[in-house]
Amino acid sequence: MTIKQTGTSVPVKTGLMTGLGNLSDASSFFHYIIRCFFIEISTYNVFSP
Repeated sequence: MTIKQTGTSVPVKTGLMTGLGNLSDASSFFHYIIRCFFIEISTYNVFSP
């Protein structure tokens, strides 16, 4: 098994760090974290042959 990484992961992490600086709207921030989490899952093929 190998971990494959796609090029979309880096912009997601960059966007996540940007989101961390915008805590004024907790609700939007929460949904942003959840969305980024699922994007991370979809861009990583953790269990690949």
